[in-house]
Amino acid sequence: MKNLLQWKNICLEVPYRNSYKQILHNLSGEVSSGNMMALMGSSGSGKTSFLKILSGRIPKKYLTSGEIKFNKERRNLSFVNITSFLEQEHFYSEYYDVISYLKFTMGCFGNDDDLELDKLLIKLHLEKVRFTKLAKLSGGEKKRVIVANELLSKKSILFLDEPTTGLDSHLALELIIFLYEITKERNLIVILSIHQPSTTILRFFDIFTFIDNGKFIYHGKMKRCQEYFEEKGMITPSEITFPEFIFELTAERSSFEGINSMKLIYNKLVPKDAEK
Repeated sequence: MKNLLQWKNICLEVPYRNSYKQILHNLSGEVSSGNMMALMGSSGSGKTSFLKILSGRIPKKYLTSGEIKFNKERRNLSFVNITSFLEQEHFYSEYYDVISYLKFTMGCFGNDDDLELDKLLIKLHLEKVRFTKLAKLSGGEKKRVIVANELLSKKSILFLDEPTTGLDSHLALELIIFLYEITKERNLIVILSIHQPSTTILRFFDIFTFIDNGKFIYHGKMKRCQEYFEEKGMITPSEITFPEFIFELTAERSSFEGINSMKLIYNKLVPKDAEK
């Protein structure tokens, strides 16, 4: 069965001084199972807030509007039972060793597949630290343990908030390739935020979403994204990569003079009903 997650006109307001401040503006889109979606944007662009509202993990004091559907039905309270959310800051007992921590999760979800666990440890380069206390792991190793932990919960939808943070370029690429493969293998929906990926990493995403100041600038097929910008008259300079180019467009002033002249075109991409 192919699952489908859809959202329409999602808005979010957070408490600000004595009132509320809108930080997400009329976001719409969809992603189906077997697809991995990249959510890219600068710090403070709304990536984490969007992941939290989509996964049903937003604080009650926040004001939300819009519609979220799973398989054409409005999302209900049971939705959280089929989703897993990996936050940037994950809390756990550092007195566990890796294998005990992961086996505890497996027990909670009735998963006794030790072969699957061994495969995950190998794929994520954790087999040599399986008996190491979490407190003694490097930042990158801890991040990979948490990813393994989320996968062992056997959920249908995975939300990951910047899982490549703290990893070097080689390990970041390996993690993305692994997530891509398991997305296809298990027919999952995987949505992850990523700050500034390499062009190589971006090739492993099916869906690409660029968010700027709480607004979607692009949401669609990854292979179509650069072409979309080029059709609008925004050509990536030869000196930089496409991901770098998009971030330069969002900067107040780019170091590349040619990009500054494209900002007027870029600003027109902002949906009229999403302007402040």
